[in-house]
Amino acid sequence: MHDEQKIVFSAYSVISRPAPSVSNISIIQQVDSVTVTLNSVGLSVNFSKNAVTVVVLGNALMMRLNGLCGALNGDLVYSDCQRTANFMNRTSVSEFITSHFVEAPEQLARPNREECGIIRNDTAQGDPLFTVPILYTRVANLTGPLHLCYEIHGRPDAYFNYISDDCTSVTAHYVQSTNAPIYNIIDSISIVAIDSADHCHQIQVNSNGCTATYDGVSITRNSPGPGSNDIRSPFSHRGISIRRYSDRVRIKVPNCADVSLVMWVVCETVNISDPYTGVNLGPVTMIKFIISRGFNLHEYSHGLIGQFWNIPINVSSFNGVSTYPPRFNDLLYTVFINHPVDPQRQFVGLLYRSWTQRGTSCLHVGNKQAGKIREIESPNDPVIRGTYTDYEVSGPFDTQFVYSVFKRSDSC
Repeated sequence: MHDEQKIVFSAYSVISRPAPSVSNISIIQQVDSVTVTLNSVGLSVNFSKNAVTVVVLGNALMMRLNGLCGALNGDLVYSDCQRTANFMNRTSVSEFITSHFVEAPEQLARPNREECGIIRNDTAQGDPLFTVPILYTRVANLTGPLHLCYEIHGRPDAYFNYISDDCTSVTAHYVQSTNAPIYNIIDSISIVAIDSADHCHQIQVNSNGCTATYDGVSITRNSPGPGSNDIRSPFSHRGISIRRYSDRVRIKVPNCADVSLVMWVVCETVNISDPYTGVNLGPVTMIKFIISRGFNLHEYSHGLIGQFWNIPINVSSFNGVSTYPPRFNDLLYTVFINHPVDPQRQFVGLLYRSWTQRGTSCLHVGNKQAGKIREIESPNDPVIRGTYTDYEVSGPFDTQFVYSVFKRSDSC
């Protein structure tokens, strides 16, 4: 065996020195998946029909992973519930690779944390059903990546803050679906970001045509015509980068840190059904917001998503009394939040798959508007701090709400 061996798994690569011995490699084959674990390296890779899942088991690989997704940590699915071939037909291979490019200073991994879901909805999303990965204390029967799933239905024609951090603020605009009035959907995402020179900028993506603007100027996928002020994608300036594709926009902002915050705004048209009758209500165009790299969000970050990001969370088996049928007893867990700014709170979650991906484990916490689960009396606090109305802002680029931590500069 060589002293150095390069191990390649699909879109992932890692260099191991020295090469792992055969005794340190385990391969488990199941009906629809294969799991390869490199014990000495601290890397587990699961191959299934629709996804490649990578879990970094410890700190040993920090700063040593690279590749399409290896520079992050988590899952890579080629498209949103579409076959790989279909995705490649509408997006060239070079564009696909470029969209996953990570600069050398940003090669890092989060232990035991999925933080790579460029197209797949498994990082943080809202539409307005949220799936947020958490850093949690392991219990005996919970060993893999875990998420919190909750709903903020909001109200029509209102703006709600998703992320509030030192130098980044993200706001979603809720509207009532025209052909399904029972649903609220997101039709735009607005971002206020401070660049590396401490200048404030406004970025917005709209569901109509998946258009994007930077300080009010359109980002175009084609060369601007004579006399046009449009900016051609990809655009990069002072730490802010915007790449616009036909159905999604990748946005990278510094957040006043060396490692960037990376977000995707995905524009999609989906068929929805009446939740009570099951009748198909037709197609609805909406926005899905995804954090694909949130490593530099602080523990004191806030917003409907930000308040759970990078917070150590304690999860334990629920030992109280519930009105759930007995068969659910082993699926109930108590979640304890010890936020550095917020008061301590705890609530109960029901372990089930995510509403978007069968392979994603979620603790479904709270009822509509992220209130406490009605089937549990006590102890059972609300999931989010306060109420959802505390996160409402006056407009797309308003950064101030009850729990805002955004540091306003003179240029904002």
